[in-house]
Amino acid sequence: MKIIYLSMLLSLPIFLHGQCYPDRHNTSWTAGWVSCETAKSPNENRGQSHWAYYDFGSVYSLAELKIWNLNIPQERASGMRTFEIDYSLDGQFWMHLGSFEMDQAPGTSIYEGETVVDWKGTQTRYVIITPTDNYGGPCVGFSEVRFNLTDQQTVATSNDDTNNDCLNLRVYPNPYTTHFTLDLRSDCEGTARYRVTNVLGQTVLSGQMPAAGSARQMEVRTDHLPAGNYALHITQGSSSLSRKLIQLGK
Repeated sequence: MKIIYLSMLLSLPIFLHGQCYPDRHNTSWTAGWVSCETAKSPNENRGQSHWAYYDFGSVYSLAELKIWNLNIPQERASGMRTFEIDYSLDGQFWMHLGSFEMDQAPGTSIYEGETVVDWKGTQTRYVIITPTDNYGGPCVGFSEVRFNLTDQQTVATSNDDTNNDCLNLRVYPNPYTTHFTLDLRSDCEGTARYRVTNVLGQTVLSGQMPAAGSARQMEVRTDHLPAGNYALHITQGSSSLSRKLIQLGK
């Protein structure tokens, strides 16, 4: 079974292995994600909240999700008690997986976490974990998250040779410095729209493609954005495509 290990920016997860406790988690302050202030969620339905956002870079079929609650002895009260999980294929339309509860972590080095849910092959690229209650602490957090994958073949969305239904898209140059060109070949009905999102899933640029003809090219300038990793999302009718973007420094 394949496993994705993911952590939030500025987190420093430490994975320990032992003969008796292969999935145990340590009690270090640096081994976890903690939020003490709410922020606008990438899922507009969640509003201002505490949230952890994951972008796998491609669409995967998920299996079991395992979470280690906040295991720092003096901060255990800030561990999650209840939380919501939302997921999305394109980072725009979100679906609710469910509401979940976790036990408080023991604050010991032999803590093995909990299996929260089995996704049973559900395909997704983006996941948001939104804590809604804790054990009385001033902040909220957890120590580690593990997403297991099924043995099914994954569906990639970041390969430039992968197209979807009636959409065919090329993006060049990529990486780029100030702008890139969209080359869209489409037999889909409806208006073709594009969005550029940052690593938090926030839309930083959006627009629509020219309406005339099945073959359309458009230059998109992003020189007002900082260098970094972005994602391009094209939607037309019920069809959609995503591409990774890399903007280099000038």
